Amino acid sequence: MPRRLDLSDKAVELMAYLSMHSHQATEQDIARALWPRESPQRASELLAERASEVNRVVARATGNLTPVLAVPGVDLPSDAGPAPRVLVRLLGEPYVEVYDEDEVPP
Repeated sequence: MPRRLDLSDKAVELMAYLSMHSHQATEQDIARALWPRESPQRASELLAERASEVNRVVARATGNLTPVLAVPGVDLPSDAGPAPRVLVRLLGEPYVEVYDEDEVPP
């Protein structure tokens, strides 16, 4: 059964942005889009914080420690298995759900 994740608004915004631009956007593009009034360095720090938040919340909800987002400056674990599946809902109030390994998102 899917579980809605308790993420900050900015973390949901990050997931929504990535669901639409994941193959085209660089770290700098993402940081600049989400935090346009911050310095490039601060925007990158905020991006890393929100990506870490997503990974923590997903790990807490699933027990799977494999990150769903790569965090700038943080290496992936060498024994990382498949990441949990997440679904970003953009219509109405945006939110993010996570699925167990044996579930298939709609």
